[in-house]
Amino acid sequence: MKKYPVRISTKAIIIYNKHLLVIKHQQNSKEYFTLPGGGVNKNENLSTGLKRECMEELGAEIEIEDIVFVRDYIADNHEFAKQDPGFHQVEIMFLCKILNPNSLHKQTEPDKTQIGFEWLPLENIKNLPLYPKVLSMKIMKIYQNQLMKVYLGDVN
Repeated sequence: MKKYPVRISTKAIIIYNKHLLVIKHQQNSKEYFTLPGGGVNKNENLSTGLKRECMEELGAEIEIEDIVFVRDYIADNHEFAKQDPGFHQVEIMFLCKILNPNSLHKQTEPDKTQIGFEWLPLENIKNLPLYPKVLSMKIMKIYQNQLMKVYLGDVN
């Protein structure tokens, strides 16, 4: 099997007025949501990469706070193994403040499956298709100021 490098990705958890800012995707006529963010470029630090990704996908200006989760995603261990065999990504998720909540700019480089973005009410996120699935309850605990572990392991 061909070896692939581990991809480093940063993600933003942006909560404002009891809502979570997410990327809205459509693939195979199904809609789902993910946190904004993406791969860190060569010679780019984590915070610079996350600020760039939020601007590209949302037109959002952010202030980065603390790391709240680290997630391994090893595709071979999950439902998308056939689409991305050998893929391994480490995601570092930061709690972020949005600086322009009422005036998001035009996206400059949306993801290929991205059809927009939404503010999801926190009270409903456990019932919505937010990926990775484990995040809904974890984000609610952040909002409720409950302690939790940072490293999530290889989860989906």
